[in-house]
Amino acid sequence: MLSAYALKSRTLLWSATVSRPTAPRLFAFSVRSFKTHSPLFDAYEEQIANLLKTELKSKDVSVTDISGGCGSMFDIDIKSNEFKGLSKLKQQKLVYKILKEEMSKWHGVHLKTNVPIT
Repeated sequence: MLSAYALKSRTLLWSATVSRPTAPRLFAFSVRSFKTHSPLFDAYEEQIANLLKTELKSKDVSVTDISGGCGSMFDIDIKSNEFKGLSKLKQQKLVYKILKEEMSKWHGVHLKTNVPIT
């Protein structure tokens, strides 16, 4: 049987490790730093970025594989004038529509959309 102090310490330790949120961007960068750079995945990132640049008429598109190199999760940051007047939800739906075929192969995506500041 655990003493009251041990029980309290175990509860505090458990709550400190479970309830602490992680920042997606921080996680993306830490995973990226351990990724083994493969020309295959860099080419796939470039292919996705070029598709978005063409469809959204944007020059400011960033695509990063955050899955550790297996190509199943991506961090995508897009700035496009096509987003003017659209809510964040509609901006993201537009991107999902463009990437529908590619996203069916992925596990997840972290998407950030914005209108460029002029």
